[in-house]
Amino acid sequence: MTEYDGYNGRIILDGEAILLIRHGVKSRLSGHSQGTRRIPFQALSDVRFREAGRLVNGYLQLGLGGVEPKPVTGPNAAADPDTVLFVWARREEFHQLYAWLQHVVKVNRASGIEPSAVPYDVGAGGKVAGTDKRAAVQQERDAGQSVAPSPWPVVNPPETTPARLPQLVVAPAWLPGDVEVEVAGEAHRRESVRAVAADPGVDGVRSAVLVPEPPSSRYPDAVAIFVQTHLVGYLAKEISSQVHRAVLDFAASRAGQLPSCPAEFYENFGGQQVLLMLDPRPLGLPLTLFSHEPELARVVDTLLGRLDHSSPSLQGRHDAARQTLAAAEADCAAASDARSDERAASTWPSLERTLKQIVNQMERAADPDVAAAWLTLARCTRFQKGKRDDTLTAYINCLHFDRGNVDAWLELFAYVCSAPYVPMLLDLYRRAPLPVRPAIARHLLGVSYGTDRHGNLSAHGGTRLRTGLKSLAVSQQDRGTVAVLDADAGRRAEKAGDHDGAIAAYREAIAAGSTDSKVADRLSIWLIKQGLYAEAAAALTQALQQPPETTSTRERLEKRLQRCQRALT
Repeated sequence: MTEYDGYNGRIILDGEAILLIRHGVKSRLSGHSQGTRRIPFQALSDVRFREAGRLVNGYLQLGLGGVEPKPVTGPNAAADPDTVLFVWARREEFHQLYAWLQHVVKVNRASGIEPSAVPYDVGAGGKVAGTDKRAAVQQERDAGQSVAPSPWPVVNPPETTPARLPQLVVAPAWLPGDVEVEVAGEAHRRESVRAVAADPGVDGVRSAVLVPEPPSSRYPDAVAIFVQTHLVGYLAKEISSQVHRAVLDFAASRAGQLPSCPAEFYENFGGQQVLLMLDPRPLGLPLTLFSHEPELARVVDTLLGRLDHSSPSLQGRHDAARQTLAAAEADCAAASDARSDERAASTWPSLERTLKQIVNQMERAADPDVAAAWLTLARCTRFQKGKRDDTLTAYINCLHFDRGNVDAWLELFAYVCSAPYVPMLLDLYRRAPLPVRPAIARHLLGVSYGTDRHGNLSAHGGTRLRTGLKSLAVSQQDRGTVAVLDADAGRRAEKAGDHDGAIAAYREAIAAGSTDSKVADRLSIWLIKQGLYAEAAAALTQALQQPPETTSTRERLEKRLQRCQRALT
């Protein structure tokens, strides 16, 4: 609900109606009875407004039931039951309310709504105002007979929805939630998407409306997405038919109201991505409808069970297969380095056949190098079309035989992040051994921020991924992952100007065992300034256990450590 505080009353928009609330001393002094009036939007026929000055209050007056509003002046405006005064400090928000109510009046007129037929509260006790026609409508409702809703929630829908938001029968219903709904087709509407992305919205919130296409449309089951009145795309065709029916049913039960929710914009390598943050439950839709598990994630899920069993003991040796594998690995590396137009079309299929033979020979001989053979096979099939499942199987089999193979883990995560699905990534991460997790965590941080080579994960999904990784690491006492995540959080807090947050995160990273030289460098500077030489020395000693990337960094940390030791002695 949106609330506007006036001098002698408050106005609240609850999604279906205006609530005009009178309370307090100023309201009583104006002669108003204390209480709340409920005025449906359809009863609004006019709205009048006067700007506030620094010495003179402004006012907003409602015209209701098709009756001409009474002329008001400064002295009698406060006593008018349909008028709310506001002071200079509230002028901008009341001006926004005035503009929005003007839109409601226009929609009512364009849709043929008769305000005199809509009941509304007037005065204390909820007394119903209106003509005999209005009373008849109310009697019909009291008798349990519903008033027929508008035949379509959009006024005079054209054959296809226009580029700007069409006139709606009534103002939309606000249904914000945490279900992430992807919008399709933004690439075909780049100008509109750019225009909306540049619009900050109201208080930083951009409003999206789900508009069902009319029967005359080329795609009558489609659901158009309008953000800040611009058409930015449509819902995915896999769910549009079901959502289309649900939206129409929702509108029919709420006098033509369409669902509305916040829209968020994210930048990725393919351009702007639009996401809706919707609560689908009022539409009667299950949350799972919008949980689009990629096919790749479903395949991974069928293979993960292989990693739940202990790696088999391999004590054999197949010398001929090992020699063939060494040659195949060299050929695979050369083919990967070659340009695609310089590589024969038969290169990858030929290597694949060779490696499959090697795998069979080594598995029969229980040769531990079978893990390397599976990894090389994955490197051959990942470049071939239609080999997705074979590639995933090869990576998983490699890890089944050699759970600590860091290269295989990193390549597998890089491969599955082409279609990142947070539950799948967390399930896969859960099965990685603790020693290899920090390297994977650094890669997943890039994925979470959309800076990996695919850039397909939204900012909202990235937040869920980082939160999930931290929760998983804490629950499994995975200090390595905690150290990586806290170090990243500290750097980002410092970059954002949150000095206290950065120091807290750096300290947590060091406590978790971080040997990141940058963390020790930044934290030790602050600790020394505070005179905390012992803590600074411990952080520097810990970081120097693993040689820093550059000689200059190592020398700087060593000199600072010596300073701390001198201060302590």
